[in-house]
Amino acid sequence: MGIPSQAPIGEGVESRLEMKENSPVKFARKLLLGTIMGDSGIELRGHKALLKMAHSNHQFDYLMWKAKKLVPLVGKFQADEREMEISGAKTGGYRTQLRSLCSTYLKHIYNDFYFQRDGKVKKEIHSNVLNRLSPISIAVWYGDDGNLHPDWIVRISSNGYPKSEQEMIIDFIKRTYGIELYLKQHHQHNSYWMFGNTKNSKMFIDVVKPYLWEIECLRYKLDPSFRRNSNHSARHPGKIFWDDDVLRTPWKRGEEVRNNFPPDNFIRL
Repeated sequence: MGIPSQAPIGEGVESRLEMKENSPVKFARKLLLGTIMGDSGIELRGHKALLKMAHSNHQFDYLMWKAKKLVPLVGKFQADEREMEISGAKTGGYRTQLRSLCSTYLKHIYNDFYFQRDGKVKKEIHSNVLNRLSPISIAVWYGDDGNLHPDWIVRISSNGYPKSEQEMIIDFIKRTYGIELYLKQHHQHNSYWMFGNTKNSKMFIDVVKPYLWEIECLRYKLDPSFRRNSNHSARHPGKIFWDDDVLRTPWKRGEEVRNNFPPDNFIRL
């Protein structure tokens, strides 16, 4: 297996990838499943739900790329920037969080992922989700939770899921793509994360690279010759409200909520 090509992925290729899912809305549905498996979450609001996505600002362009792809499905987002904290202590870095409007469609997705267990709500992965995944789902899941070590070893921070659910994901990836991933136990905790050997890691990157290569801040996850930007969490004054096609200003969102009127490109499903 050769090292994946370093040729950039252009808009034409991106459009063809979307057409594999037949429409931008279907593409967005698959992308949504991948990011819910990863860093994003859904919160209940009565009989509806909203999507929340957040990344440190070194991955701001990746966050906006996901939002742009999701707009045909969930509508525009509101953004805010927050200083990051670890155990209550501020780190000096910043992250951007996006929140969608509420919809009944997101409530359906919430029901696929979230379950009451012993009085607590837990995010879980079951076969009804795995059977709907496509390469864009795997790509975004990896973009959220994956890393590539210099020796071409893919590692995915899947430790938020129990071993049994990770084994289901591994079985799905092997059956669907012929790629073997393995579990390694954390040396201090009773949790596991996924990794692949060099051969299988290169096969895995071949699957996800066509979707993620255009996002420059993620290239270190696709080729070990690229380095992660060390200035990874600088503040972006005003930047988060530049793109009116993807983001709404806070006053506009308040107006939409008060009038119970979705943005022009919001789709009820």
